[in-house]
Amino acid sequence: DDYVCEYYGKWHLPKKLYYQTSGSNTTTTAHRRSIRYNAYDFRNDIPIFYDSVKVKDELASCIDASKERLRKDVHKETNEQINTYNEYPYTPTTKIDTRYGYPAGTPLKPKNKGGIFEPWQTSQNCVIGRDSLPEEYSSTHCLAKSALHALDRLIYSEKNDNKPWSLVVSFNSPHPPMVSTGKYFDKYWGLRDDFFLPPSVINTSHMKNTPYKSDKNPNIQSVDAVKEWMVSYYALVEEVDHHIGKLLRKLDEAGQTK
Repeated sequence: DDYVCEYYGKWHLPKKLYYQTSGSNTTTTAHRRSIRYNAYDFRNDIPIFYDSVKVKDELASCIDASKERLRKDVHKETNEQINTYNEYPYTPTTKIDTRYGYPAGTPLKPKNKGGIFEPWQTSQNCVIGRDSLPEEYSSTHCLAKSALHALDRLIYSEKNDNKPWSLVVSFNSPHPPMVSTGKYFDKYWGLRDDFFLPPSVINTSHMKNTPYKSDKNPNIQSVDAVKEWMVSYYALVEEVDHHIGKLLRKLDEAGQTK
């Protein structure tokens, strides 16, 4: 009862850790939630709690709530593909992406499920490029909106009875699929030739005496392809940094950092 706690984003832990227990007798042990809210229902504009949160589902809620008609058809002239994470088009921008150079709308399916790719080629690690969606529909933007709503409740709500509070915001990015919004992607695309790439990334001979294995994707050994991959990585990092700045600014404005 000492803290008001909310948690948003990735949760790679057993769901039982959402709860506190009291009592040593397993038949009478009481379970009480230690996390008040851990998701935001954008469709109904309310915070909610789920035993099992899926960041992908929360992103879908954020996109659907906008009621904006967003394009789902792929542009053939740019060989757009469907992002398996948000189900919207993106443009592959590196050979590390499995469908780079393939006809627009090629399904990312393995051969054992009627597709044309090897199983390892169909993971989210092989989805890299520039998103077709505007910035406000990215996973990072939507998660930050959830967190900003949470700060308003935690700082200003009288229901908290001036209790201390804890807010955890676990951003999904930078994380596969490495698809970033145009605002940040375009900035780094023009800088990619100047990226520093350690020789050990391309020459993997140093890994022979380690438990690690070289990536199955041969394009990982291409300097140009890796730098193109880095564009999305840096873009996703900067987007997270931007939204963390907005959260810190709200704390400053509320006098919570003194």
